[in-house]
Parts: sequence; C-alpha cells; structure tokens
Amino acid sequence: MKPLAPQAIRLFQAGWDAEQSGNWHIAVEAYDCCLSITGPHPQVLCNLAQVLWMSEQLTAAEHALHQALQLAPQEGKLWRLQATLQRDLNRFEAAEQAFQRAARFGFTDATTSWNHSETLIGLGRYGEAFALAEQRLSEPGFQGLFHRTAPYWQNWPHCRKLLVWSEQGLGDTLQFVRWLPLLQHRLPALEQLVLDVEAPLVQLMQRGLAWLPRPLEVRAKQANPAPWQGAQGSLLSLPHRLGGAPAPLPGAYLLDPAWQRRLRTARSRPRVGVVWASGHRQDDPNTARLYRRRSLPTNALVALLTGLDALGAELVNLQIGPDRQQASAWKGSFAGALDPSADFAAMAEQMADLDLTLSVDTAAAHLAGATGLPAWVLLPWNADGRWLRQRSDSPWYPSLRLWRQPAAGDWPGLVDAVLQGFASWLIRSR
Repeated sequence: MKPLAPQAIRLFQAGWDAEQSGNWHIAVEAYDCCLSITGPHPQVLCNLAQVLWMSEQLTAAEHALHQALQLAPQEGKLWRLQATLQRDLNRFEAAEQAFQRAARFGFTDATTSWNHSETLIGLGRYGEAFALAEQRLSEPGFQGLFHRTAPYWQNWPHCRKLLVWSEQGLGDTLQFVRWLPLLQHRLPALEQLVLDVEAPLVQLMQRGLAWLPRPLEVRAKQANPAPWQGAQGSLLSLPHRLGGAPAPLPGAYLLDPAWQRRLRTARSRPRVGVVWASGHRQDDPNTARLYRRRSLPTNALVALLTGLDALGAELVNLQIGPDRQQASAWKGSFAGALDPSADFAAMAEQMADLDLTLSVDTAAAHLAGATGLPAWVLLPWNADGRWLRQRSDSPWYPSLRLWRQPAAGDWPGLVDAVLQGFASWLIRSR
C-alpha cells in the first residue's frame, strides 16, 4: 500500500485514536477527511469500514469495504472484515466464502477461526464449526477466557477424573451443559466428574442435573483455583468431542420437579415475565455493540409493557442488573418482580409460575429453553448464528418461539408483531 502524506497520517491517527475509544462519529469524520486527501486508499477504507460496522452502519460499511477490496483484492484482513460484515447482513453463505478467501491469504488465526465457526453454526454445519472453534485453545489471546491453563483433555477418552469448566457467557454455559449426559454415557470408566461454573449458576446446575445416572459435583469458579489432578477442559469443547449437535438428547435437560411441575396458581389474567436487556458489558467495544443490538431501547420497552398490560397480562419483572431501572419510564406497575439478588435457580422457579416469558437474547432465554418452559425470544434482525435465520423455532430449544425484527434496528416493528401474536395466543389459550 502506498504511504500516507504527513497531513493524512495525522488524520489517520486521529481516526484510530477515536476508534480505540469507541467514538465512532469522530473516527468516521477523521477517516473521511483522510480520504479527501489520499483519495481511495485500501487501509483507510478498511478502517472506515470497520468503524461503520461497529456503529451498525452496515450499508455504508459494505460500500467502503467494496472499494477497498477493488484496490487490494489479495489483502486477507479485508476478506476477514468482509466475512464478518456479510454475517451481520444475514448473508451466511457469502460470509463463508469470504472466510475461505481470508484463509487463502493467510488469516487462519484463532480469532478468525472462532468467528468463522459461528457462521458455520448459522449454516447448520455443526461438525465443521465446533472443530474449527477448537483452535482457540492454542491462542494466547483467548487464555484470559479460560478457567485453567493447558494441557487440556489429557488421556481422553480414557480419563477417570474429569473437570469441565464454563467458558464465554452464562447463556453459553446453559446451552452447552446439554452434553454432560452424553459425556457420562460415552465415558463409562469415568469415576469423578466436576463442573466449575459461575456462582449464580451453581444451585441451578446442582438441582437441574441431579437426575444424571452418576454423581456430578458442581462448584463455583474460584479466581485462583487449586491444582487439579486429572483431565480438564472447556465445556464448549464437548460438542466437538462428542458430536450430536444441536440436540444430543431431546427436550429439556435441566430438570427439577419444582420447575417441571409448573407451580401456577389459578388466576384470571395470564402472568408474563419480561427480560428486556442483554448482558450489560460496556468495557469492550464489541460486547457493547452486541448489548445495544440485542437490548430493547426504552421506547420499545414502554410500548411492549403498555401493550401487554392493555391486553390483560399481569407482568413480572425478570430483569436483573443495572438495566432493571429502565422500566421506570413505564407508567404502569408490575404484578411481581424477581429479587435483584436472585440466582438462576430462583429465576427458574419464578419462570415456572408464569404462563409465558418474553426475553431478548440473553441467559434468561437459554434458561427457559434448558428447563423446557415456554418463552418468546425477541431477536435483532441480524441475530446470533445459533438462532439461524428466517424461522420461528429453534432446534436447540423446542419450548422457545423466536420473534425477529423485520428490518435491522426495527424494534417498533418487532414489538407490534409480538403484541399481535400475544393477542392471538390469548384467544387460543382460553
């Protein structure tokens, strides 16, 4: 690539600094000014496309990246960004082709492979996806997400003691513990199985997996865990090692009589729980972007609560964390609320007393699916690959119904559709 003139370098640096601090508008302005000096330049266009993508300006990002690829068609990082962008435009096939091009030009690092695996999941190519995702285990950049250091899966599958630990988010843990029954079945010589998870999940796992044929010890993760004498590895590696995705066993798998019995008392109005915000992580620009994409903005939340209330629902506040206060903009009142300090076992008990749960893409949706309780999941137009595309059911969770934005960012359109669907559901439920 041709070098930049001094004035262009200063503008490029200003754009880069703004990008690193998440000031997308300032970064776009700086890169645009830089391009006014340089003319079309692949590196500047690449950075501009990256910022536009991070700020959810997908059409503009695609235009900038198209120009960059015309100038530098053999630049692997451009194809990697193209793959991610096409994925967010719901073009999974085009994303897969772009990942292949990126690999051809040398981009086979663990982060790229992980992103590629998520696209393959969206295409239903589970075996390839989970095999590719295993590359993260040897990548230093992923080590901060791991509970323990290598070696992993020693003496597999003949190990007698095995420690499995959670990785990524709480929803991922809820989704992937479905492989533990198959793990016990496939490893008959296993004498001790331990599961380390985040503290809010411990009681849920202890109760929900008590039905397993052999004992499972569930522990809360520790910041400085004691040495473990035996095999150990990530929960998210089990699909690759055991197969059977997306459903190694049918139906619910976190089973407790208190949850399956459905403790609903007789009442004249349906009781509906609501979760409106995804995990509140603002420390990283990418997780902050996903939080904004998946969470209901205040106006959409108020419209949803107002509409459900007008249709006769008794509403229960299931939201936890700082976003709980967002509902104060609604002039109505909840018939009940989850204790702010509740763990996931308490949330499951609360859900069991509901006729329906409405949740955005967050751990609460996975909890409903894992326990077999009915829930509607409110998804952005470009939802995570695990929810596939253009379908209202989930092969991962039979008890869930999926509702999708009709267009990118169109929460009002989604809320209208959900309220219409709820009105029809009420008629059928009588």
